[in-house]
Amino acid sequence: MNLPIIALLLAEESNGHGLPIPAVWYGTIMFILLMGSLMITLAFANKGRELPADPNADH
Repeated sequence: MNLPIIALLLAEESNGHGLPIPAVWYGTIMFILLMGSLMITLAFANKGRELPADPNADH
């Protein structure tokens, strides 16, 4: 097992930066990604509920 490697990683001191980019940019990007995912989900949510096409209607 890799217990010495895990112990070494856990013992390593943090440099004080939890995010690789500023928090404002991280929050903005995450908000946009999550809203995009929500819009895609909502777009597919009603796909099964649509009324079937009327076979006798003029198209």
